[in-house]
Amino acid sequence: MIRHLLLLFLFGSLLVAQTPDDGVETVVKLNDRAIELAKKGDNEGAARLLRKAVDLRKIAGEEVEPMLATNLVRVLIGCAADLAEARRWSEAEARLLEARRIDGGEPQIYAWEGVIAYQQGLFNAALDRLEEALRRDPKLALAHEYIGMVHYKREHLELALRSFKTAIELDPTRKARLESFMSKLEKELEREGAMRVLRSTHFLCKFGDEQERQVAEEVLDYLEDAYTRVGRSLREYPQETLTVVLYADRDFQAATGAQGWAAGIFDGKIRVPIRNFRGVRRQIRAVLCHEYSHFVARQICADLPAWLNEGLAQLMEGRDPRDVAALLAGLAEKDKLVPLAGMVTTFAGESDATKVRVLYAESLSFVGWLARRAGEERLGDLLRALGQRRELDAAFRATYGEGLADLEKAWIGDLGR
Repeated sequence: MIRHLLLLFLFGSLLVAQTPDDGVETVVKLNDRAIELAKKGDNEGAARLLRKAVDLRKIAGEEVEPMLATNLVRVLIGCAADLAEARRWSEAEARLLEARRIDGGEPQIYAWEGVIAYQQGLFNAALDRLEEALRRDPKLALAHEYIGMVHYKREHLELALRSFKTAIELDPTRKARLESFMSKLEKELEREGAMRVLRSTHFLCKFGDEQERQVAEEVLDYLEDAYTRVGRSLREYPQETLTVVLYADRDFQAATGAQGWAAGIFDGKIRVPIRNFRGVRRQIRAVLCHEYSHFVARQICADLPAWLNEGLAQLMEGRDPRDVAALLAGLAEKDKLVPLAGMVTTFAGESDATKVRVLYAESLSFVGWLARRAGEERLGDLLRALGQRRELDAAFRATYGEGLADLEKAWIGDLGR
């Protein structure tokens, strides 16, 4: 998420003459109103008022007070953060360009350009902007943090850890957010530091020893196929290089803490056990496509309901919703289906294998029903509507013309047909 990273700025009052004229009073009022809007999170509204205040000063042929310009730059950065969270990249970049025209020396502008490039998977551009921010202010914690993020994505784990530590030293408030991630990173360094690496166009594969190289090559081929399959269905082709880590069985459990039924996980990287690879190629290929689908879904919307996320991933891996129709029809008859709105936020912590089977079955069936009704591409539209921070029901209405409850009722009515 981007919004939680937006620094809290302290807005000062404009200094005015002791006997201000009406024009100055108007500018002061616009500034004060803008401050109130910004405190409420309405950065776009604040920017409109501050632009008007700046224009009034220019029309009067008077100098724009530094505090007025500073406030406008700050709310424009806030606008960019809000727009980036909604994946409106070009608009976010436009706000930062506007801010740079006002104050081309402000390091925060360059840092946020780097953050937004990072969010799009444009790591070279991100690093360029973040390093420029540090040239202007070597103590800018935000830039150090995101340089660490770029290093992590590139599997430069020691450099990433060093950057995070620097960010916390400069801004201790970041410790609460970064501490658990740094702990995870340290464990990865311990377990993955000696692993070998292979790369393909869109993926990086880490594996244990030279005997697993052929497996790694096949895994990369499977993932490139998944890139095409999922991209075509959801109309989403991420630029970011994604890492997949291959584990021996016991190492997978130790590294991930996953439940025994888990065939793989996605936690920012795809992690899969390669148990008896030659005998279960087809299953592993499906798992890789499943976990890659989670990555693509998160690129579109960072906060999806578990049933939508898992239903989509099962559909993309090639599971047939008809395979669970009889099970669900029987549950529907007894009124024992779990309401979608009442499902747990994640299935990963569920230890009851029978319950897990039902949760996954319902998810697959409903998402598959949506795909049959309106096509797989419409699922991508639904994710984008949610990515724009629409409420779940509003996103369904915008995409399918009906609310979730009505669609769920129609799906249940079709079970067993």
